[in-house]
Amino acid sequence: GTFYMQYSAHPQFRLNPMAHAIVTALITLPAMALSTNAQASGSCVGASATISGTATTTCFLDPNSSVTVNSGSSISVASGHAVLINGNNGTISNNGTISSSAGSAIHNPWTIANITNSAAASISGNWSGIYNGNGSLIGNIINNGTISGNQFHGIHNEGGTITSITNGGIIRTLTSAYAILNTGNITNGITNTGMLDGKVELGTTTLNLNGSNSRVTGAVTGAGSTVNINGIFTTENTFNVGGFNIANGGTLNMGHGITAGTGFTNAGILSIGEGVTSTITGNYTQTAGGTLRTAASSHASYGQLAVTGTATLPTNANIDVNVNTVNT
Repeated sequence: GTFYMQYSAHPQFRLNPMAHAIVTALITLPAMALSTNAQASGSCVGASATISGTATTTCFLDPNSSVTVNSGSSISVASGHAVLINGNNGTISNNGTISSSAGSAIHNPWTIANITNSAAASISGNWSGIYNGNGSLIGNIINNGTISGNQFHGIHNEGGTITSITNGGIIRTLTSAYAILNTGNITNGITNTGMLDGKVELGTTTLNLNGSNSRVTGAVTGAGSTVNINGIFTTENTFNVGGFNIANGGTLNMGHGITAGTGFTNAGILSIGEGVTSTITGNYTQTAGGTLRTAASSHASYGQLAVTGTATLPTNANIDVNVNTVNT
């Protein structure tokens, strides 16, 4: 057996793999030195732990181990992180609550295969909901519940790698921080059909906005990123990204400025409301299947699209004017 000691005192603290191994070796004690090894893994004991009821000690998730939090149950700690990854290839399945009122809910300085947060489940940290450190790896994050950070971010990928984030629930910050802050790599991008409540820093990854209920409340940034509108999406804040695309079958209701460093392509419907002037900073390209739609109630009240770069429209371009018949 092994006794693990939590060395990370701050959510932004992380070590490179070699330093992490040295620190782990220094603070790891043989089980024979303990009077009991019942708390060797905190609230997670064994390779496959199930939490029923309320656990109030940190879950130290060992290599190749898994933890499942049942519905109505919780890992809720008053100090440190609620779940601390202590090796490679673990999995977390949350159907209840994982929370820390002091640190992050899930803190990963190693590798974890998958994190699943089911509908009505909650992952919340006083720092971040999920923190992935420099050089660390998370496979897939699948959220249909709520992931939130209080002082910091909903999901913070600080120099690590995440395979994908799929959100059908809510990922949020409770301050002016980020719903998702990515300064590492999210290989297969972020797919959102729920709500990203707060700012989003994409870095170089792709954000897919799917379905008809997808929302992003904060500003979206990422000079090397790509945003794809695959469903029906209404802006609630600005975008300052690399490429911005409306797919065939997608609709963007645009009421805020969009900066697209590598260009804006419309193969679906770009809709601008009556009395609104929407600005694309960059180049605008409309494909043969794309439509520019504007609303109007009079010659003085209509939607306008301003393009700071080059606007390229096809022959016989589709331009729809939704006229308020009361005033015509």
